Amino acid sequence: MVNTGFYQVPKERATGSFTIVDNISLNRSVGGNILQRLDGITSGLQFVNANGNKPTDIRVRGLATIQSDASPLIVLDNFPYDGDLASINPNDIENVTILKDAAAASIWGARAGNGVIVITTKRESLIRKLNYLQTVM
Repeated sequence: MVNTGFYQVPKERATGSFTIVDNISLNRSVGGNILQRLDGITSGLQFVNANGNKPTDIRVRGLATIQSDASPLIVLDNFPYDGDLASINPNDIENVTILKDAAAASIWGARAGNGVIVITTKRESLIRKLNYLQTVM
């Protein structure tokens, strides 16, 4: 399933370019925060190291805007997130979906011009499963 931040759709029915990084892949890499664990794990996600030791900017498939904010839209548990990504505990993350093209802009609008990174935590995944079970019963 591909989580776009608004809805989940099977991979076969999803349009556009996306990458899903699951919990197992995140736990293979070592790092104290989510940025360190995502570095080098997926294609199309670039970390810009201005000072040489810490990533200062994230780019999805390069630079898409020139004079506005060049960072991608971060969606945490279906809500846009403006905080620091380094403050999110990587052990609480169920999966990360990276939406890379114009299909993301058709869902999220102009803010998604530089791509979208959708982060789903384990708590949100559990809540969805419980809600589904309640509707079935």
